[in-house]
Amino acid sequence: MKDLDLKILTLQDFSDLPLVKEDGKTFQENAIKKSREYQRVFGKIVLAEDSGLQVPAIGGRPGVYSARFAGKEQNDKRNIKKLLKLLKDIPQKKRKAVFRSVVAITLLDGKTEV
Repeated sequence: MKDLDLKILTLQDFSDLPLVKEDGKTFQENAIKKSREYQRVFGKIVLAEDSGLQVPAIGGRPGVYSARFAGKEQNDKRNIKKLLKLLKDIPQKKRKAVFRSVVAITLLDGKTEV
């Protein structure tokens, strides 16, 4: 990629950037929303991602709520504690989880692909 004329930036490279409200029901909805909204802000090609933990034994939760599963303050320790409490009666063999990540790209013409 060093031969390409690319400059890759992340949200951390900007100050006072409005946060996109992640109110989608799926990782895909949130990734698309973030990609489209930041593409409108910057007028550049934008990649955006949404991800989280899905535990089949508890209906796929926490899912899109992974970061704020135990409250809005996004506390990892509280999220883990809540998850383990929900799993306390689930046999060890059924305690499986998947980390899911969805990436969306919005191009200069506004077209979005996942």
